[in-house]
Amino acid sequence: MQKVRLGVMNKLPEYLRQYWQIEPAEFGREIGFDFSLFNQEDTYCSLVDVVRLLELCAEKTGDDSFGVNLAAFHDVEALGLVGLLGRHANNLHQGIVQSVSHLSFNVTGLTYRLSEQLGYSVLSATFTSFPATMARQLTFFTMGQTFALLRLATGNQWQPQRLCFAFAAPASPQLLSKFFGLVPEFDDSINGFFFEPAQLLLPLVHRSESVFKILQHYVKTTTEHQLPDVTEQLKSVIRTRLRLMQSCRLEDIAAELHQSSRTLQSQLKKSGLSFSELLNEARFELACQLLETSNQAVGLIADYVGYADLAVFSRAFTKKMGITPSKYRQQKDVVQAMI
Repeated sequence: MQKVRLGVMNKLPEYLRQYWQIEPAEFGREIGFDFSLFNQEDTYCSLVDVVRLLELCAEKTGDDSFGVNLAAFHDVEALGLVGLLGRHANNLHQGIVQSVSHLSFNVTGLTYRLSEQLGYSVLSATFTSFPATMARQLTFFTMGQTFALLRLATGNQWQPQRLCFAFAAPASPQLLSKFFGLVPEFDDSINGFFFEPAQLLLPLVHRSESVFKILQHYVKTTTEHQLPDVTEQLKSVIRTRLRLMQSCRLEDIAAELHQSSRTLQSQLKKSGLSFSELLNEARFELACQLLETSNQAVGLIADYVGYADLAVFSRAFTKKMGITPSKYRQQKDVVQAMI
């Protein structure tokens, strides 16, 4: 399951209550989201659910730049270990590399890339499972946090020359200009910052070799003791069976993995998921993949992922993704054409 550590946006309930007079618990009941999850900062939530949550927050508040304003309400401490690695490295380049390399502590399904283009260094962000047009507010939030981290780490010395987004401008783009200190460009092929390559050598004001080594040791120790992601392994098996047989039972998966159903259920319990939840995640991931990479009719894709009724599949897909299957395919096609 692609996921987000809710600690990175732990002030969302407070922001809704303080700035918009929206009671999170009540709003959560309206949209089917449990805001009490924010009480534990190390709780992880499905990336798709977080994308949907922020889009619904923007709709509820009428703020088309909600994600940026939410980022401004936070401080970089919300980034946790990823932010500490980025701030205590020796220079900006090392800080970016360390933060990006360990991004999975905060989010999976989002990748950053540092490259060169037209004489600029480019730090770009990409969601791996859906186009940026479906995740406008999370993109705004992510880019806002990245900007704040790099500015703080360099004592406000880092300043991009260009900022691009791979979707249309919000209703009030001047709010973004005020936050980022430059006029963003929209309908581009990437979400990214363009800046002078020499800025990669900027020293970090909080750099500390001893602290940095402690953080690196902690990361190494933590990752060495992490078990393989059982849920991702299981979803891979589920997606394969769905494509081959259009059905999938717990007993079938257990037999294929040479395990008992009880052992498999125990593993899932440790991951905090039931088999039905895991099956649902795998279904939608496969549906998205087929919508993106094939020309098959939506009805056939519904059959592939185990839905006998197209209308039921369309309603379930729209509820999960916030967009119809056909619209999802159209938006993905547009982004691919731009790239």
